[in-house]
Amino acid sequence: MQGFLFISALPKVKRGAGVIAIGTLAMITAAQVGAEITNSEADLKNTGGSGQREGFVRALLEKTRMATNRKCNIMIFNMSNDYKADLVGYKMFEKIEFHGFTYGIFLFESGIFTNKGNGGWSNWGFYGVFVRSGESGKVLTFEHTDCPIVKKNV
Repeated sequence: MQGFLFISALPKVKRGAGVIAIGTLAMITAAQVGAEITNSEADLKNTGGSGQREGFVRALLEKTRMATNRKCNIMIFNMSNDYKADLVGYKMFEKIEFHGFTYGIFLFESGIFTNKGNGGWSNWGFYGVFVRSGESGKVLTFEHTDCPIVKKNV
């Protein structure tokens, strides 16, 4: 089953100071995306207790999607779960904490991501053009995108 995931706008998230405007930039730096997500972390963390992890992941995915002008494959993943990432064209990897849980934010051009742990919005969220396969659809094969993010060290 092929999908293109679209998440409607959710509340803004903050972590730190300063907000960037992406606008019509042709190239976005990974530092800018990281700053946009960083600026959003505090707002996200105020969405509630650990029972609100689903809302946190959805909002973080939406914020990341908007910060990249919807041009990158994105994986938000609960790093306490086991996974395998065969990703090509890494553009960024950042970690963000939420009520004792560490989530990884992956930006990349293409590849295969396998969730070997629990599914559901509290554990992962993703965006891009992909095909789901495997047990419970936990293997995602992402098609190539021309992600305009200038690579940040990963």
